[in-house]
Amino acid sequence: INIQKQLGISSNLNSKIKNKVSFFKWKKVCIMTNIDKVLGINSKGELWTWGNDVDNMYKISEDNDNNFESVSCGLSDAILIKSGKIYDIDTNLIPTLQAVSNNSDFKKIYSGNYFNIGMKNDNTLWGIGDNNNGELGLSFNGKKLTAINAGYVLDWEKITEESNWKEVSISPFNNNEVYALKNDGTIWYWGKDISNTPLQYGVDNDWKSISNSPSHLMLVKEDGTLWGKGTNDKGQLGNNSTVDDLVLKQIGVEDNWNKIYTTLNSTYAIKEDGTLWGWGEDANELFMAGNTLDKDSPIQIGIEKTWEDLTIPYDNKLIFAMQKSKIEVNNINNLMNKEKIGIRPISNTSLSKATKFASPNSIEGEGDGTIENPYTFKEALATLVPGDVLFLRGGVYETPLTGFRIYDTGTSAKPIIIESYPN
Repeated sequence: INIQKQLGISSNLNSKIKNKVSFFKWKKVCIMTNIDKVLGINSKGELWTWGNDVDNMYKISEDNDNNFESVSCGLSDAILIKSGKIYDIDTNLIPTLQAVSNNSDFKKIYSGNYFNIGMKNDNTLWGIGDNNNGELGLSFNGKKLTAINAGYVLDWEKITEESNWKEVSISPFNNNEVYALKNDGTIWYWGKDISNTPLQYGVDNDWKSISNSPSHLMLVKEDGTLWGKGTNDKGQLGNNSTVDDLVLKQIGVEDNWNKIYTTLNSTYAIKEDGTLWGWGEDANELFMAGNTLDKDSPIQIGIEKTWEDLTIPYDNKLIFAMQKSKIEVNNINNLMNKEKIGIRPISNTSLSKATKFASPNSIEGEGDGTIENPYTFKEALATLVPGDVLFLRGGVYETPLTGFRIYDTGTSAKPIIIESYPN
């Protein structure tokens, strides 16, 4: 649906095919559903807006202002992170920013129905806004004694003292249910009809992706299996049925699911091979199946294998999908290929000269760049300085395009060298 030009393609015609939204690489996009306005942060850290019947994409940030990090949209408002601080943004034709508070050090933000939850760099969770149903998880309902508006918390309050939170999913509308994933693989939830303080959901500790809607809950485990429960009248559980199931169960037998996303009556997922899938209500033909029939089992959307992340409004009118890059690194004796790096008939650099190492199997934050404990590709590039020699293990490196950045510049006397491991 593109009536308000929310696709960003200089037209208000609806589209049933994929369209490239500008030549920018985007790292975060969100949609204020009630007013069809889109906000996007590109790989340069610039903030842009489009939609709401505006003809062109507008850059909100100044030319030298490129430190926007994250943005999250409510139904008619939005909140974003800039240099670790939280800013509110109005809904004018060309929006303006206003600092929410002096609280800082935020890295992620999640919007609910008149409330927000933020994650700081130390992986603590904080809440602000409507708390009538305990949706802020602060162990009480309603307001703080210092608040002016009934039911509201007017400044950021810490949600428990724990510092191992990984991801948050907030259901839209008025049910105000919050699910959160910890780094230890456990899921916690709170909000309306649940609790005003985080409670553990089940006993499993091997979850990796969560998403909840007003109708259903979908989860992915570390082993790649898919799980779900809830209303299923549109087939949104993907279990070849339209019968509701209020008990969490495995969906299908496949074990290669990676990320999960829910809207009101639909579900989308990205598999480990980078393919995109959808099921449930398809009134707007977003599954690209050539019809508007509901789908009660997963169907592949397109043929690409490069999808990294999705943004989908709760009303399921459109999708913004971000692609990832794959760089394949082979050993030095392989033939030259434009999709491979570090490949030459002979090696000019001895492995003994290496100062840093990277591997496609490394986990971000757990390596120190040694041969025994190599960096991820993104970490390695970010740490390179003149004189460094980086060796890459063979394999396929998958990372967002925004991850490819070398922060220093080599010189003729001290070049930066990137090599593949010798055979």
